[in-house]
This record gives sequence, C-alpha cells and structure tokens, in this order.
Amino acid sequence: MTAVWGDRLLRVLGGLVATALAAVSALYEAGFCTLYVDAVRLPLAPLLAVVCNPALVWFASRATGRKSAALAPALVWCCVWFVAARRTTEGDWVVLPDNWVAILTTLLGPLAFAVAIYRATLGSAALAPR
Repeated sequence: MTAVWGDRLLRVLGGLVATALAAVSALYEAGFCTLYVDAVRLPLAPLLAVVCNPALVWFASRATGRKSAALAPALVWCCVWFVAARRTTEGDWVVLPDNWVAILTTLLGPLAFAVAIYRATLGSAALAPR
C-alpha cells in the first residue's frame, strides 16, 4: 500500500514541477523579449519557447505517466504569457505589442506545445509510414 501512495505522490509532484517550470519559463521568456545588442533585438525568447516547451511536454508526460498531463504546462504557459502581454492598470507593458520577438514567441510557444502534445499523444503512430 505504501508503494502505491509513494508512486502517486511522485507522479503528482512531477506534474506540479512541470507546471511550475512552465510558469517560470513563460516569465523568463517575457523578460527576454526586450533583449538588445546595440540596436538589434535578440530572438532568445522564441528560441527558448521552441526548445523548452516540448521538453516540458515530455517531462510532464513521463513524470506523471499520463499523456494528458502534458496539457497542464501548456495551459499554464499560455495563461502566464497572455497575462504578461496585457497592459497593466498603470498603462505599462511587460511584453510590448510592437516587438517582433514577442509576436514570434506568442506564435511559436503554443505551436511548439501543440506539436509536442500531438507527437506525445499519438506516439510512434504519428511517425509511422502509411
């Protein structure tokens, strides 16, 4: 009985860690949207989104043992990102609307999650030739 509860506890903790990492990833990516070298914007945020978001899907599905658990980090990342993209009550922006890096991250972040969840859900059936 103890082994079953220990396994469930580890799976729940793994899902919580994956979800927390998704929130932290979205916050870092929102901060990295404003990086410059001289007068050139660095596209570090979209690169992180394309690399880290599929890794979060893989970690969530492996840590919990459920493929559907990969949706939790995706939802948290999108919620944090869209809250960061809104104007505050003082009129400030975290993610500027005229920033091409932010727009690219807004497009590529959820797309990376969608592709990774699709591949994780279908497994090898998605890659098998017909």
